[in-house]
Amino acid sequence: MTTWRRRLRSRGEFDSTRITGSRQYEAAAKLMNEPGVPVRGRVDHRRTYVDLSAADVSAEFAADSRMHWTRGPIVGAVALAGTDEGEGFAGFRQQRTRAGARCRTASARCV
Repeated sequence: MTTWRRRLRSRGEFDSTRITGSRQYEAAAKLMNEPGVPVRGRVDHRRTYVDLSAADVSAEFAADSRMHWTRGPIVGAVALAGTDEGEGFAGFRQQRTRAGARCRTASARCV
């Protein structure tokens, strides 16, 4: 682990978030204060759908040096329980010490 990461980890999650946010703000403020080039004409975009549910994974990227494939999406109890910023699905709640019966049941069915 690099020195700056070790330093951030030792300061705690709040300080780490504050430091990262400050760096992002400073970079954005610097860009705002520099002369820019106005955008003229139309702004174009592209959107591409990539089905990652059956993608080949080369042997060079696998721990066992064998060819593998990705699978379809899954959801675990952690995702169902929500976050500090928002609620999860009804009947699920965050628990730091152990998963409740519904969370264990849902996780077992998703695997």
